[in-house]
Amino acid sequence: MIIILMYIKGDEHRKVFAEVFRVLVRGGRFLVWDAEFPRRGDEKKVIIVLPLTVKLPGEGVSAVYGIR
Repeated sequence: MIIILMYIKGDEHRKVFAEVFRVLVRGGRFLVWDAEFPRRGDEKKVIIVLPLTVKLPGEGVSAVYGIR
């Protein structure tokens, strides 16, 4: 299961976590990752892009995240 919290309003996060732990099997894991984007050094640059590859046993996920 992949949940992207950045697209869910902050006041809804508690509901999301409650549902995750409701359906998580005993001994299961819920992994959270976060990224810290550096301050923009060059004012001419308007976008920062962060490629992400997650390798898990038996599967992998690739994504790209960006902000203006």
